Amino acid sequence: MVFLLGTGSSVLGEAVSNDDLLQFPKSARPLIAVKTGILNRYILQDTDTTSTLAFDAARKCLESSSFSGSIDVVILATSTPDRLLPATATLVAKKLGLSGALAFDINSVCSGSCLLIQQAYSLISSKFANTVLVIAADVYSRILNRNDFSTCPYFGDGAAAALISSERETKYEILNGIFHSDGSGFNMITVKGFGCESHYNGQTSPKSYFSMSGRDVFNFAVEKAPCVIRELMYKYSMGIDDISQLILHQANINIVKKISEKLKIPLDRCFHNMEKYGNMAGASVLFALDEFLKQNKDQDLKTIVTCSFGGGLTWGVNLIKVNR
Repeated sequence: MVFLLGTGSSVLGEAVSNDDLLQFPKSARPLIAVKTGILNRYILQDTDTTSTLAFDAARKCLESSSFSGSIDVVILATSTPDRLLPATATLVAKKLGLSGALAFDINSVCSGSCLLIQQAYSLISSKFANTVLVIAADVYSRILNRNDFSTCPYFGDGAAAALISSERETKYEILNGIFHSDGSGFNMITVKGFGCESHYNGQTSPKSYFSMSGRDVFNFAVEKAPCVIRELMYKYSMGIDDISQLILHQANINIVKKISEKLKIPLDRCFHNMEKYGNMAGASVLFALDEFLKQNKDQDLKTIVTCSFGGGLTWGVNLIKVNR
């Protein structure tokens, strides 16, 4: 069996409210909350990087886990690595003193948190590893055009981590999840630069900013998330009442409300914190899970379902069974 031993999260840098976004007209700033529910976000200082955030979240996670055994694998989900290469996870593992552990990155954009949980489950179930440290960290402030109202106000920088293991039993048991992708939406959420596509005959294209087709992404999320959650419910013979808490990707409160409505899950069973932190991309679900667990230690739960959707396009769902 596979268990969640502990979690941790980190925001560093400056808190920036909607009213602080002075590059946008005063009349436009209230629309940020109306369109997304976001009131605040944290922006990392120039001297820090994704690895700084990832290390801080991982450190807090290990402290909360009180785990004294060895860690076999470190996986970092990020679409804003410190460098194009090598994997940022190797630097984070070094900072943590985990010499010899396998460390690698994955890029599943905003689906990163949930895919991390699934990868840890798979590595442990296959007996490749006993204990896996997963970290999701993104610093979208470095890839956004700060004058683009369609993207800049909606993202925040942050990181979260989880320690997953078969070595010690806890009340949080991780079961097998479900994941999908569809490359026909490849251009829907993207940064068209920095990769080999942007190099032709020795020429490098100008810096490219993050871009997103907002309406298409909204439609994708509210279609695919309910479908994959229903897949999970069918797989485990669950009803709506068996889902104690649904933690969705924290992109937009209106997406959360629409998915809640489609599934007929009350909104008070759909945890959200994007109002405080914005959309933290790949880190958002794991960050929300950490905050939910800290706030609800004594709550009587059956299950926690986490669901994410992001660039690629990618989407998926995890099931955490809460044993008494």
